[in-house]
Amino acid sequence: HVVVPLCRRGVLNLSARPSSYCRVRVRVRVVRRLPSSTSSTCSSSSSSSHSSSKSRDSSSSCRFGGKILRWRDVARNEKEFNTHAVLWEARKKDDDDAKATLVLMLHGGPQVPHDYLKPIGQALSAQRHVVTYDQLGCGLSDAPDDASLYGIDNAIDELRRAIARARQAAGVPSSEKIHVLGQSWGGILAFEAVRTGEIGDEIKSLILSNVPPNVAAVEADANKLLEEAGGDVELFMARHNCRVVPQPKQVADAYAKAGSTWRGSGVLAGYEAAKTTSSSWPAHLRTLVISGEHDFVTPELAKTWLDILPHGSASQVVVNGGSHMPFWDASEQYFGRVCAFLDECDDTK
Repeated sequence: HVVVPLCRRGVLNLSARPSSYCRVRVRVRVVRRLPSSTSSTCSSSSSSSHSSSKSRDSSSSCRFGGKILRWRDVARNEKEFNTHAVLWEARKKDDDDAKATLVLMLHGGPQVPHDYLKPIGQALSAQRHVVTYDQLGCGLSDAPDDASLYGIDNAIDELRRAIARARQAAGVPSSEKIHVLGQSWGGILAFEAVRTGEIGDEIKSLILSNVPPNVAAVEADANKLLEEAGGDVELFMARHNCRVVPQPKQVADAYAKAGSTWRGSGVLAGYEAAKTTSSSWPAHLRTLVISGEHDFVTPELAKTWLDILPHGSASQVVVNGGSHMPFWDASEQYFGRVCAFLDECDDTK
């Protein structure tokens, strides 16, 4: 059984609220079985480090580790709320004298919490600290009903404050630039935060994972793929959202804990990433655009980012066999390319 968004009159509703989800039985060919452990890491020498690493916080996932964080945040209107976050501390570094860098992960949705990103945290923490947080309104973070607390501008403010909190938790000083990985909506959030000058000077690399540059275009592409699946939403999801069967528990958990106050592509209707120039984009910032071969954010649409970003500042990778969550269904290739990119950026002086 998986949880999927309902469609209306044969049109996929990417912005369906959790209350609109249904539980259905999927009868499809197994594309890829869920592995017994996540072994892909940034270093072959650390592939077994997960099993040998010391135990984490008792409230953390046994399989994916991570230390639970909780911090108080203050929004623009001075209202306070609690934020739920997770830290994966670096398990090993190639150079013991070097300090581990920090990767901040941003989940999608909007308001689909971080649970489904746990394989990324576990894998990248082979050599780097990784922090992610449930954005306001979803997961285990507070979910106030006040509509004025939501929107892209407010999410950017929250991100800026989260960077400071993540640095503090990981012990990374403000003088050190960090990496940001945004998945789906999280990539839009990261892009807008850089484009508006809010975080550009603080980061050394940006990973846009499965990120649509145009919401109307991705919805159109998704509906074409739905038609190819004969209007079968379950089959569409199994082909293009996550190809692991049965659906991983962490993916189901994320959808089960999704928010309802500012949720899905509907709240981003009309969004289209604005073209940047060399004068409006940090000269030092390198970007990796990565998506799955079968992603409903199609490789052709993802390639649009190369035209939006300054010439030569971004590169594209298409993960063979991957979906919208290639870190689940094509993990070895996904992590290999992501970690190689991070290594290159960390080596750049």
